Amino acid sequence: MPARELLETHSSLMAAPSNWRPRRKPPTAAMRLRFSRAVWSFENPLNELERTSLFRGLSPSQCREISGAGRERTFCQDESIIVEGDAMRSVSLVTAGHAKTVRHSAVGKLMILHVLGPGNVLDGLGQGPGSTHSAGAYAVEHCRILSWDIAEFESLSQRFPALLRNSVRLLTQRMRSLEGRVHEFATERVPQRLARVLLRLIAESGSSLASAPVELSCEELAQMAGTTLFTVSRLLCEWAAQGIIRPERSAILFENLAGLIAVAMQDTGREDMRREDSR
Repeated sequence: MPARELLETHSSLMAAPSNWRPRRKPPTAAMRLRFSRAVWSFENPLNELERTSLFRGLSPSQCREISGAGRERTFCQDESIIVEGDAMRSVSLVTAGHAKTVRHSAVGKLMILHVLGPGNVLDGLGQGPGSTHSAGAYAVEHCRILSWDIAEFESLSQRFPALLRNSVRLLTQRMRSLEGRVHEFATERVPQRLARVLLRLIAESGSSLASAPVELSCEELAQMAGTTLFTVSRLLCEWAAQGIIRPERSAILFENLAGLIAVAMQDTGREDMRREDSR
C-alpha cells in the first residue's frame, strides 16, 4: 500500500490538527523526513491565510482586514516567543517556519506539547484579560508570528462570526488532541508513543510540498514522547536493525512505513509494561 494511503488509513494514530496532510509518496520506495533549517515562507501571505483553519469561510477582503489588524514579528531559531506563566496579551498565529509549545514541571523537566507550522495558532484563543500562558513557545527555526491584541481579536470575532466559529473549532481540536496525548501516556508504552510522534511529524512535514520539514533532535523527540534521550536512541537503533528506518546524518529515512504504523498499533495492555520505559 502506498505511503499516503497507509497514513490516511491509520489517520487516528497521528492525532494531528485537521489541516495536516500526509505527503505524497516520493519517487523512491523510502519516505524521507529530513531535518533541515530551511525556512518555508508564504509566497502570497493573503492567499495562504485564506486557506488556514482560522480564516476558513472568510472572504479575501475580510481576511485582509483581520490580518491587517495584527502585527507580524520575526523570531530566530530557539528564540522565546511566549513565556510560560506570563500574562496573556495576544492571539498568535504562525505564518512561516515552525514553533514548539512546551511546559515545565516543578523540577524543571520540559515536555514538548506541539510542533506547529504555518497556519497554526500558538495560544490566546478563548482567553481574556487576566489570563496567563499555560505553556511557553520557542522558534524551532527562523519563523514569523502574526499577533493580535486579545481585546482587538475579541472585537474582530464579534464582527466576523466565521472567525469566532473557527476559533471555537480550533480550541476543540486542540483539546481533543491533548486528550489523545494523555491517553497515550496513560495506556501506551514508549515504543508506541515514539512511533506516533514520528507519524505526526511525517504528516506535518507533508502539509505542503513546498514546506520545509522541522529539525528535531533525539532529545526533543524524547520530550515529545515523554521519555529519555537514551530510550529514544535505543529504539531508533532497534528500528534501524529491523529495517523500519535508516538514520542518516541529517535525516531519518523511513524504509518501512507500514512497520512503523504496526509499532504504533501494537497491543499496549500487557502486564509486563516496564515503568522505566514510561518515564
